[in-house]
Amino acid sequence: MGGYCFDGVKVTWNGQSFVLDENTFLLDGSLSAEDVQKCPYVFNEVRQALAALKSGTAQKPMMLLTAPGVYWIEDPDSDVVRDGKNGPSENGLPVGVCIAVDHLHFYGLTEDPEDVVFASNRGQQMGAQGNYTMFMIEGVGLRSENVTFGNYCNVDLEYKRDPSLSRRRRSDAITQAQLFAYKGGDGVAINTRFISRLNLRQFATYFYKCYLESGGHAGGGYYVDCTLRLFNYNFARANFFNCDVIIDSYDHIWKGQKVVEFGFTDGIGDGLIAVDTRFHRAQKMKDAGTKLELAWDNLPRRWTSRAYQYNVTLDGEPYVIQEYATPGASVVVEEGTLLAKAFKVGEYYNLPNITGADPFGVGEKIGEEYMNIPVKATASLSTEVIRSGQEPAILTFCAVNHPAAGKWTIKPSVDCVKIVDNGDGTATVYGTNEGEYAEDIIIEVENELGIKAAAALKVEPAYVNAPAFVAGPVIAAPVNGVVSLDYELELAGRRDQSVINWYRCMGDQLVALTVSRLDIPEKSYVLSMGDVGYPLAAEIYPKHNRSERGKRVIVQTAEPIKAEDVAGTTIKTDFLNLPTADQHELILGAWSLDGYSPAECTKQPYVASEENNWDIVVGKSGALGRIGLVNSRQGARICYTPVGEKFGDMKTVVQMVPFKDAGQGFGSANNQFVETYVKFDRNTMTGYGVRLERLTLKDVNELGQDGNGAAVGVATSLVEYKNGVPTHISDRIMTSAFADVVTVEIEAKGGLLTAHVSSAKEGSRGGDAFGYAREVHLSAAYEENGLGGTGLQNTGTTDPYKATNCNYVMLLGWETQW
Repeated sequence: MGGYCFDGVKVTWNGQSFVLDENTFLLDGSLSAEDVQKCPYVFNEVRQALAALKSGTAQKPMMLLTAPGVYWIEDPDSDVVRDGKNGPSENGLPVGVCIAVDHLHFYGLTEDPEDVVFASNRGQQMGAQGNYTMFMIEGVGLRSENVTFGNYCNVDLEYKRDPSLSRRRRSDAITQAQLFAYKGGDGVAINTRFISRLNLRQFATYFYKCYLESGGHAGGGYYVDCTLRLFNYNFARANFFNCDVIIDSYDHIWKGQKVVEFGFTDGIGDGLIAVDTRFHRAQKMKDAGTKLELAWDNLPRRWTSRAYQYNVTLDGEPYVIQEYATPGASVVVEEGTLLAKAFKVGEYYNLPNITGADPFGVGEKIGEEYMNIPVKATASLSTEVIRSGQEPAILTFCAVNHPAAGKWTIKPSVDCVKIVDNGDGTATVYGTNEGEYAEDIIIEVENELGIKAAAALKVEPAYVNAPAFVAGPVIAAPVNGVVSLDYELELAGRRDQSVINWYRCMGDQLVALTVSRLDIPEKSYVLSMGDVGYPLAAEIYPKHNRSERGKRVIVQTAEPIKAEDVAGTTIKTDFLNLPTADQHELILGAWSLDGYSPAECTKQPYVASEENNWDIVVGKSGALGRIGLVNSRQGARICYTPVGEKFGDMKTVVQMVPFKDAGQGFGSANNQFVETYVKFDRNTMTGYGVRLERLTLKDVNELGQDGNGAAVGVATSLVEYKNGVPTHISDRIMTSAFADVVTVEIEAKGGLLTAHVSSAKEGSRGGDAFGYAREVHLSAAYEENGLGGTGLQNTGTTDPYKATNCNYVMLLGWETQW
């Protein structure tokens, strides 16, 4: 009986006795049906045991005593795809088991948590449509001890106690799933293993002697005497005490890289802790000579992060976290100080002081004199930008977990502000910048214990009057297909940052053509055939780097644009000067921006809104550090229709970068795709295009390709639209090219439609293991339709809260030739 004894009334194991009752169950998969029938509190099937659970109390928890074995919460051999409608679900997403009880205690009757395994093997596109959650538990007081919780969709189950129960992972491709959705927020895990890749979402807040494998997007917590093996770019808002943390990056992250950066949080890292903790590179990284740098933050690293460390090493050498990127992010605690005792007293880690809870019962051994020491401070400013000589900023600062003790000092990083401490936890910050340009500064506060916090502030110099015109403005005659706004300002050596916008004058309607962004005056405009027959107008707001905008001046060409003024029919843009307000009307020789719901997008159709469909943004994740045009809403569409009645050969080349960097590009495999069009009419949705789409495992298998990699690749194909109805006119080829800067080229020439899709991403890609093409060449015959329109549509989901933007695709460049 698995090393324990059961006499029909009580379970005895490891010197402990548990009397079975309505709050104490025994689960043992090796028991026979006859054994189970003898006692109503004994089970040999996990789902029956879970269904019978009742709420316990803090004094008498609901104990699920579990004998060694592997307990699949769903049939691992089932061909049923869980989609949130054919079983338990949360917010429409599939769940393995839903439990609504308080004070539940998973307790393994073993000293080795690998002996008792609660298992699942479903994930997004692999047995599930949508992110799969193993357990959803509503209640408080959740606890685990001596057990393993594992999702073996992307991880092999190696059951050493009985190898016949071992199981090969469902797929090598990493897909999204999580172990828990726990709403209590007070979970405790002891001697417990949590195994998953992306995502983890372990239930506990407090961990003792636990082991975790994670591919990112985990829950935060406090880890004591734990071992963690981490695979992605990030983990969670973790606090480590006497832990070993191994960074074992996925191959597509570290292979071919001289340096790998790992940030623990998905966001900011203020107030995190690492004490007596050892970080390690995986052996494969050591063998390759790949360097590792650690940060509290995920990208981008913030200069204002402040976290605490003591006795931290990387590969056995002393190491300061995030010092390589933003010095000062780590507060290195000095031994023997009162601040050191805030984190550790003697051999005990001071969680009661840090969290206010004592999950491992060490409070009495630490003593109350060390229970009121601040370990975190915050600092915030009433505004992110001030101008010298105008309204100041208010700095607010305090210790957040205990009353502030002692004096505070305030230290600006640059001497361009005057700070007055108001003595009440606030300070007034006045700008004193006498230079010509804004200064970006950090203001750090520190109390006498050594806790710190920081805030960022841009300090602009005092305004002077907007520059006056010395000459102009006037629109010069076209030269080589370009018109320019000629003017001269009294800049006194300052930088011209005038705002210049160009318009086509179509009667009473001003059609916006280009706008100024990023403090760069848009002094010239490339003519198109759409401008022929119309005057152009340019408006200018004179400005330099020390002034506000001056009064608007608008000028117009002396006569309409002529055909001979236009140099060619090619359009070429990086979109940075594109007006992003919706333009639903199709105006020849200009971009239209709107949204559309293709016929097959029935699950998440485009819904009209007053919000714009496109925006210029700074990229995140896979588009980090780039600026470009991004779809603000699902179904965003941008099209261009040239002037003319009939068109022949044409070619469009687009550069884009998906925010997701694993190669799948989109949030889900439910008709989410990007299409680039040629020989196209937007009004009738007729023409040709190349599609990049995310498919399900089943879809990919049906194409005769390896569906196990569906989460790390996209399918590419040529499509023909006839009055809004698409048809694939080429094979659909799975590719790993939808990552980093992607070049999509589609050409219609002489009755042959061709497309080429490639990526700038070098080295290993997730799709390599599944035989996916690193670049794709497609071709198909087409019927000449005389159309000349081009454009792009993105049906991928977006983030309505603009918090993560993780599913977006950024457009970096566009060129079309006729």
